[in-house]
Amino acid sequence: MTCPAMIFLAPPPFERGGSTHQSAGATDLIDAAREAQHETGKDYSGLLQDMLLETSDVEGFLTDLTRLTVDTLAAPGQELFSGVTLLRPGSAGTVASDSEESRRFDELQYRVDSGPCLEAARTNNTVLVRDITTDPRWEEYASATAGSGLKSILGRRFRWITMPGAA
Repeated sequence: MTCPAMIFLAPPPFERGGSTHQSAGATDLIDAAREAQHETGKDYSGLLQDMLLETSDVEGFLTDLTRLTVDTLAAPGQELFSGVTLLRPGSAGTVASDSEESRRFDELQYRVDSGPCLEAARTNNTVLVRDITTDPRWEEYASATAGSGLKSILGRRFRWITMPGAA
């Protein structure tokens, strides 16, 4: 039996004023897609580009991305979740997820204001948790997820692309 895992992607914290951030981290995603393409022979960069061009809004693209992440990375019989959190001054929220269960795992982190995905988003560090039930870093989050079967978590912040003159 495999335990559920969560993949988390987060753009940098929302900034008001001076800087103009547009895109959903396309550079990092395209680079990751190229690596996956090399390993599997599938053209993920082209698929991501098509998804971006065919989706009418960023939220739709990110939701499609979470589903593609799960479909691409889950091993047969493995339960995998994916979500995208946006940090804003004083709050965090899930802007996309592959499932309601994924959204609930994110919301538990917001409620306790702690967890591996929030840490990844806040610190710009990739956070790997091999077993949330034994990792001492987020005891409150681990307690909140106890009994859910959640075991491994990967949190990764991704870059926004600054596009001068974009509106």
